[in-house]
Amino acid sequence: MIWHEGLGHDLSPAACTECCTETVTSLATVRCKDCLNCRLYCHSCMVAIHKCMPLHRIEKWNGDYFAPRSLKELGLRIQLGHPCGEHCTNPQPAFDDTFTIIDSTCAHEVSLDFCGCETAKLPIIQLLCHHLFPATSVAPRTAAMFAALNHFHMLSLEGKVSAFEFWRTEISPPPDHYEALMRMMREWRHLLLLKRGGRGNKPEGPSGTLPGELALKCPACPHPEINLPSNWKTAPPDKAWLYSLFVGIDANFRLKRKNVLSDRADPGLEEGAYQEYLKTCKELVPKSTCNAHKAVNDATKREFKGLAVSGLGTVECIRHDFKCGLSSGDLRQGERYSVMDYLFFSSLQGSEHQRLVLMPLSERQVAFLVPKFHLPAHITVCQSSYSFNYTPGVGRTDGEAPECGWDFLNPAAGQTKEMGPGARRELLEDLMSDRNWKKTVGLGKTLLRRIKSAVAMCAEQIESHHDFKKRLGPTVIEPWHTAVELWEADSSNPNPFSSAVKTMTQHAVRLLLNEEEAVLLAQGKLEVFHEDVTPCILISTGLDLEEQQRSLAKDISGLGLHATDRQYLNIVQRANKLYCPAAFVLRSGDLAQSTDPVATVPTTNLWLPSSLGPRTTCPTNLGEIEWKLQFAQAHDALNQIRASLQIRAGVFQQKDRFEQGEIHETEGRRTMSWIWRVEGVAETAAQNATIHDCKQ
Repeated sequence: MIWHEGLGHDLSPAACTECCTETVTSLATVRCKDCLNCRLYCHSCMVAIHKCMPLHRIEKWNGDYFAPRSLKELGLRIQLGHPCGEHCTNPQPAFDDTFTIIDSTCAHEVSLDFCGCETAKLPIIQLLCHHLFPATSVAPRTAAMFAALNHFHMLSLEGKVSAFEFWRTEISPPPDHYEALMRMMREWRHLLLLKRGGRGNKPEGPSGTLPGELALKCPACPHPEINLPSNWKTAPPDKAWLYSLFVGIDANFRLKRKNVLSDRADPGLEEGAYQEYLKTCKELVPKSTCNAHKAVNDATKREFKGLAVSGLGTVECIRHDFKCGLSSGDLRQGERYSVMDYLFFSSLQGSEHQRLVLMPLSERQVAFLVPKFHLPAHITVCQSSYSFNYTPGVGRTDGEAPECGWDFLNPAAGQTKEMGPGARRELLEDLMSDRNWKKTVGLGKTLLRRIKSAVAMCAEQIESHHDFKKRLGPTVIEPWHTAVELWEADSSNPNPFSSAVKTMTQHAVRLLLNEEEAVLLAQGKLEVFHEDVTPCILISTGLDLEEQQRSLAKDISGLGLHATDRQYLNIVQRANKLYCPAAFVLRSGDLAQSTDPVATVPTTNLWLPSSLGPRTTCPTNLGEIEWKLQFAQAHDALNQIRASLQIRAGVFQQKDRFEQGEIHETEGRRTMSWIWRVEGVAETAAQNATIHDCKQ
């Protein structure tokens, strides 16, 4: 590296080996940083060699080091309109004889001549014919290499690099052509979109492009008159599921935009009726009838100060992760129903599914489902009624494609937040178009991988199903199969997947007991031992303390021989919190005989009603309250044990059949250790409840 910084083996410049002259003016003092050979040439030879490579970076030896020089300074002129090396009879110098060309490394000031012959084309056409993209259509003074725009386009798609970051990569600040680069890049993106959409081969050209026509459609989704048979509408029920369209709706609140420019100051190359529609959306958002979902319930409570756009809504194919045409739009104030409904129906334009909008509600064959990852956050009724697992014809679709699709858009949130409305929409559209193109190219491999997995899994599931039927027997499985078929045909029938037995929980029992105490308090019939503590609160607190004792005892037993002071401090603080002065009279004998009060705390008797025995009297209602709470605690522990056993069985089955190697073994052991810890806590709680039951 150091050898290349100087003249190499020579102590001073020698004669040019290209022209072999020995005059003072022909000394070899310049070299090219971009050419493969590192030879030194004279000025005239360097210009002659680089007639077809006018953007290479040149350096000249000044006696101490190589200093940057340009081919323009050496006398090179670029002639457009003629093959390289040919002379023009009527060259027309660029404006002020200065022209700037941007390539992938920097901006070059060159001497450029346009052709002025009788058959000469317009200056912008001459530039385009030489892979130079003009910054303006009239009297251009700046152009960018096609390769440079392609390079920046790739960086913006793959690395989410902004134009500003791309422009400032040089150590020496380049000439101020940042705005020109931004303008050329926006035009370049749009032209690529038109090219990929085949508009250059259409007689009507780009002006005849219909809304959403440039979006790549998912090749594997059903499209009437493209990949469906002519009789698909009359297909029997056992085949109709093949022609179902799966779309998902979701919103992203990371893709915000500051209120920096208006649509008038920065319009996009394509505008629709959506922006006008947003101005009319001022309705009140109805509250969710399920759990308190913040995306809907807090739509009007979010902080929108300084923001023109609060996020992005989208509709896409959830089986193959394709963005639909006319399916993405800005959110003004949260995820409102009116906005998301507009995007959904807009995505159906131009397809056979558009008839869905005109159908009466009773005739629409639409199934509403909740994605699998989101489903546990819903209430129990939703989990059994809107589950992909209980819906025929969906396969192993999880519905989470919209969430997975944000991973390639979120990295661009930093630059889109500062953009104007037009530039932001065009960049996001470009990113989505690129994503669809990659999905299209790789769809063959994706479907092949899925079908290989499905064939093997199908045989396994059939075997498991037959084993399941054999274990239950025909007297149990046949009525249940009938109930499933009735529910699938008409959802108004009883849902066989809903739990028929209401599970007992501690929280439900505590709620019931506290409601009973509230009635007695209102009637003045409740015996209260303390102005702030009711009998139910007293016993519940005791059970909570027992739970903390078990947890503390487990942590004390896990302390090593060389535990740190911080670990001991945590144990002592927790023990002090558990120490209850109100029960000191009953426990004083136990603590006084102990040499380590901290170690005694986890085993100290809390003297709940079941533990008192003949030592003292206790109101009957306290014992009844403890019995009910302990009974519910036992049910909670058993349910937790059942769930962990199911998980453990599934993990073992998966590990034994499919996982091999040290990495998978380690992950499997880590998962199993977590399951065993959960089982251990639950078993301890169940044993404790059983002890109390026996005492009762």
